[in-house]
Amino acid sequence: MRVLRVSWPLLLLSLLGCEDSVSGFLSCGVEMCSARQECVSSALGPTCVCTEGFVGTECTTCASGYKQVGNRCALIPLDCAVNPELCGPHGTCVATAGADECACEALYEGRLCDECESGYQDNDANGDCRPTCAEAQLDCKAPSRCSDAGGTALCECPTGYTGDDCSRCALGYRDSGTGCVPTCAASGFTCSTNQICVDTETGARCGCAEGYGGIGCASCAEGYLQDSTTGACLPSCDGAGVRCGEHGRCDDSIGFARCVCALGYTGESCDLCAANFEQGEGGRCGRTPTASEALVMAGSFEGRPVLATLDPGSGSALPLAELEVTGLSGGATPQALFVNRAGSISSYSLATGAVEDAVDGSGAVGPLTWDGATNRLYALGGPRSFSLLSIDPAAKTVVPRFETGLAGAADLAFDAANQRVLVLRDTLFAVSLADGALTELAPLPPATLGIEIGADGALLALSATDADEAAARVQACRSTAAELGLDGYAGATGRFVQPDSGVDQVTLAAATPDKLEVQSYLGRGGDSAPRTVQITADNPGVFLCLALEEATLVSVAAGARFRALVIYAADDPIELQIEDGFAGGAVPLIHLGGYAPAFTRPDREDIVVYTPEEWAARGLAVDPRFHRPGPGVLHTLDGAFSVKSSVPLSGGVIPRGPLARWEPVAP
Repeated sequence: MRVLRVSWPLLLLSLLGCEDSVSGFLSCGVEMCSARQECVSSALGPTCVCTEGFVGTECTTCASGYKQVGNRCALIPLDCAVNPELCGPHGTCVATAGADECACEALYEGRLCDECESGYQDNDANGDCRPTCAEAQLDCKAPSRCSDAGGTALCECPTGYTGDDCSRCALGYRDSGTGCVPTCAASGFTCSTNQICVDTETGARCGCAEGYGGIGCASCAEGYLQDSTTGACLPSCDGAGVRCGEHGRCDDSIGFARCVCALGYTGESCDLCAANFEQGEGGRCGRTPTASEALVMAGSFEGRPVLATLDPGSGSALPLAELEVTGLSGGATPQALFVNRAGSISSYSLATGAVEDAVDGSGAVGPLTWDGATNRLYALGGPRSFSLLSIDPAAKTVVPRFETGLAGAADLAFDAANQRVLVLRDTLFAVSLADGALTELAPLPPATLGIEIGADGALLALSATDADEAAARVQACRSTAAELGLDGYAGATGRFVQPDSGVDQVTLAAATPDKLEVQSYLGRGGDSAPRTVQITADNPGVFLCLALEEATLVSVAAGARFRALVIYAADDPIELQIEDGFAGGAVPLIHLGGYAPAFTRPDREDIVVYTPEEWAARGLAVDPRFHRPGPGVLHTLDGAFSVKSSVPLSGGVIPRGPLARWEPVAP
């Protein structure tokens, strides 16, 4: 008896190196099989089978009717008088004149009646021969099919099907229209990075996640860009289909598509007016400055060049228009300015935002100043850029007056009382309009960007680096209190709180028990920033301003007392917890500007949340980003050009200079 044993390593070798035989089979080549095996050529390649008498996967066991004799399996002679049991349950030992033999029952054959006749099988190896599928001829309806692998011929559903008639998809499979195929949920696929399991017509497979493509899904698909921070593939402007309207543009430079709105506009499609701006004629979002905003300066706001109004009393600087200028002065009419844009002098209307050419090709290289008595502009220019020019906007004429030798001036101011033009360089100079005499007056505060003569005749100096951040933030907090109708804080004691690096919690406690007090806290964010702010202040007169740039827990102690708590959240979620027993009175929680974070807070009637739109609707003039004062200060100088008083700037506009004063419409 021969027992088939497939040797897969040999099969692999045969596919790689055996020669074709004449019959078309892959034939046996070098000695491949063990001593108890022999090589048989077949269409599948050389196969090792057990030699007679051996069975098992390694051909190491003697078959039934054989016994171990040395290194071989010897046939046990059948002797009905000695071992009739060798014929097994399906045979009877018959003694004959020659060698004894087994008489087999129907369906069985072989020397010991241990094999099935053709058309029958013993696939379950229980010793019983049953019909094969070919013999049974069962009427299996598609998609079922006959299987005798279990020892009995049965109609079975193919993999993925179930039901009496195999008409339903089994659990973990779905109908693709052409058959039942495995689902991702049941496949157990583990897909690589940037891949997901996808159910297809042929079954589950790994495919690229949205936004990814290329070999191994390692690159961004068309219409997507890689985020520079996270590395994720996010929709580009073309891929996202972002629609920004006429007042915005789509920007995907930081890795995802978003609308960047023109100054004065907000909303996902830039179709809403931003805080401090109102919709006017033609749907334009604009802002008309109030009389208190007597100054205009050149600056930058959110990375764009702007003209900004400046209230000399409060230091509040608010963006007015997106415009880049090198020179700036009062205008020929109320609510008007002259601006110098690369040598072209234009008239700018503060009321409508209209820009009209006034004097083209004037030769003015930078700053301007206005003499309202003679209706003339003064500027520096000419071949060497330091001639004092007299410009008549009405006649569009330019007349060189004097050579000053002062190139690179930052700003000019017309001193009507002394009939001279003040020139700002690293120090202050004066040019007499009578004879052109040049006088060096005095140094000004460090990093002065612009100068102007105020309504009272005092010289104003706009400085970039002399601002005290603590004073600026406390002043912004005082202004916020005033806008909320909380009186008395203009002269109150102020404190700017900034935590030490690496601490987990910062505590705000009252410095005085019964006096009006302002505390401003800035949570800058970062790995070492505190994640908890504990409010323990026990003073009914303290006004607290919190500006938080990262996810923070604000905890109010049960015994805390304060006048009001204002929280500004930049981007991340803020959680407010109030301990049981707190009865501190009205607690306005105010959310201003930026991306709307999710506030988690107790359900209390004494907590009020203002959206940016509600803040603007209340008519509050303080810039919503009150915690971000611009890095500048406005100085008022005395007759000796010494600093008499200073007001830190607030509102988020970074001053660039120059500075000008405009005239309001007479009441």
